[in-house]
Amino acid sequence: MGSEFAQAYDAVLRDWGVPVRRLTVDGDLARTAVLTCGPEDAPPLLCLPGGGGTAAVWFAQAASLARRFRVIAPDLPGDAGGTERRAFRSRADWPAWIEEVLDGAGAPSAAVLGHSYGAQIAVAAALARPDLVHTLTLLDPTDVFGPMRPSVLVRALPLLLAPSSARQRAHAVWETRGQWPPTAELGRLAAAIAGGPRPTYRPPRRPRPVDLDALGDLPGGVTVVFALRSRYHDGAALERTVEQRYPWMRVEALPVAHHELPFAYRP
Repeated sequence: MGSEFAQAYDAVLRDWGVPVRRLTVDGDLARTAVLTCGPEDAPPLLCLPGGGGTAAVWFAQAASLARRFRVIAPDLPGDAGGTERRAFRSRADWPAWIEEVLDGAGAPSAAVLGHSYGAQIAVAAALARPDLVHTLTLLDPTDVFGPMRPSVLVRALPLLLAPSSARQRAHAVWETRGQWPPTAELGRLAAAIAGGPRPTYRPPRRPRPVDLDALGDLPGGVTVVFALRSRYHDGAALERTVEQRYPWMRVEALPVAHHELPFAYRP
């Protein structure tokens, strides 16, 4: 990423409202860029962004979270940000990468907060390595409890085939129903990301409904938060599905008009 990305990234970090520390986890799978904040002796909270979000996306929650947790927020391998893939090759590597990041941050396990693509990764890690995950909070998870609407994929196809800042902005304005950007700094960062290298997403496989039963053994439980008017799926229908199929999960539905819950959810 170039200087425009670095400057925009730093501008978003200034909105975190707390001192932010940078950590590089130099592991076998990836050289992972990590942002941390909060007391060093507080319980660890691993924050996984959605696709294209980068670790900086937690600016609206960082100050609140840092009062209770040591926040550990990595840039994802194969996505925007400062993380460099090494031996990371397939979707099966996600649990081992989570372990690598936590180990590098000095945390044997953590509570995990994941949005969208990050929620997929969080669930995959919790199913494969439940010893790493104390509790899960999933913000508008995609391809966990059901598929995304085909209309979203069709709408996003031009952006995926030929990314540009103009196409990124147009898609974001459509997806958020005109509520984009939430801040000028984040809009600038998103434009810089769209003008940079194309991401190579490796999403985990969608779990079978029966597979998700194993999450009931997590000591801190599972919270799922849906956006009722998300274009990505029918939030109200998914809320009913999860409540009926997994009554032990805590389910919240927010009356927001878009999928970008890191800007709207307050734990």
